[in-house]
Amino acid sequence: MERIEMYLKIIDPFLLKSISGHAQTFIQLIQNGRTEKEIEKFFRKEKYSNSYYRNIKSQLIRLLQSLSIISYSKGGNEVKKKYDFCYKNFTVGQKFLNKGERPEGIRLIKQVHQVAKKYDFVCLACETSSILYHDFIYYQGNYRKAKSYAKDMHHYLHAYTAEKKAQYHFHQIAGRMTITNKPGQYFDAINSIEQLNGTSIQYYSHLFRLKILLGVQQGDYPAVSQQCKKALQFFAGRKGVHSSTFQFLHLKKGISHMVQSDYRKAGRSFSQAAKLAPVKSVNDYISRLYLALNAIHAKNYTEAYEIYRANRKCKFAPIREQFTIIEAYMCFLAHEGYLQLDRRFRIGKYLNETFQAQANKQGDNINILIAELLVYYARDREKFIDRVDAVKRYSYQYLKTTETQRAKHFMKILCLLPKANFHIPTLRRLAKRHIDWLDDHPLHVGNNFAIEIIPFDDLLKMILGKAERKMAT
Repeated sequence: MERIEMYLKIIDPFLLKSISGHAQTFIQLIQNGRTEKEIEKFFRKEKYSNSYYRNIKSQLIRLLQSLSIISYSKGGNEVKKKYDFCYKNFTVGQKFLNKGERPEGIRLIKQVHQVAKKYDFVCLACETSSILYHDFIYYQGNYRKAKSYAKDMHHYLHAYTAEKKAQYHFHQIAGRMTITNKPGQYFDAINSIEQLNGTSIQYYSHLFRLKILLGVQQGDYPAVSQQCKKALQFFAGRKGVHSSTFQFLHLKKGISHMVQSDYRKAGRSFSQAAKLAPVKSVNDYISRLYLALNAIHAKNYTEAYEIYRANRKCKFAPIREQFTIIEAYMCFLAHEGYLQLDRRFRIGKYLNETFQAQANKQGDNINILIAELLVYYARDREKFIDRVDAVKRYSYQYLKTTETQRAKHFMKILCLLPKANFHIPTLRRLAKRHIDWLDDHPLHVGNNFAIEIIPFDDLLKMILGKAERKMAT
């Protein structure tokens, strides 16, 4: 929970103050898929509006999901159970020592020490080493054994210090994922962590994650997949590695393969990530969401639709919204003749169900708006024309960052369709600059590992290709 509070403090101090002392309850509300109103009741509302909390909650959930922190806080696997067991016995052992019942207290402390060393719980290993060193010096007079525990204490104290410092450097970068970071910040943080020479699992987890984030920031996806592979090999067989760490690595490895169009490897990585998550948990649905996206990018639209159908009733609202956005793209694909839907898509219901996601103007709202335009283009050209002016204003006001430029150019192409009177040769002439720009700038991963649901290049080929075929007949 210390990690959760650190993220809250970085994202918004006022949010942390509002949930101070109740962070665990707040995370459980998110995990249990509570409605927006139920979560808003959790906050104090004297000073801040509901729209403020809707916006900040959306950003917080995406950040926690992208870094697999929700899974970490939920636990439920062997590592979490072992840590809880150790911490409970450590507390009970200290109580026995404080009461003067030394033999029973030392027995429990020794038990905790052995498990903590095996699972790399450096804080508990350091604490228990200190207690056992003191006991063998002052009560048993066994200096040889005391020296052994002193060595352990020195080792784990260094490991714990390095872990916490690495955590600090990691938070300084990861906590600002909604803002474009400079490569120099990543290099400085990585160098600072490497100079610590830590040995704990969490130390290496922070180091590997930063290197992966750097690769994503630079668009070096082969480096991302290589770092994920190195990390998976490094953590393999280590007892104290949390399953969410493996899932994080498999997800990011899969994303890097998907961007490189290696869909078979990407599918294997996403499937492996899904196996590591508890069934119907947040991370299970996240893995299945990426499986659907991978199938779409591989043009296996029927497979993607089947994944969507199996998960569209997900109880976690933010992920359910993502599947709803996918449904809108599926509607466009159905109109283009790529698949058949099992029910009629209603655009009004779609906009209502994605209302919360629309608050993120440079994130999910881009995919929501593009899907809306595509559905209108396929169904109702008059409504398409009516939306063009609003889309132009939105593009000018919000799509200003480097990572939104592909969306901006694609939207400009769509907005030129009415001006070209939906005549494709005219559109090609008017939008040549934007089409060429998209050709020169390949697909990339954005902040929080956001990715285009259907690559804009493929959408453009569908629009231009079908229109040209109609003209030829």
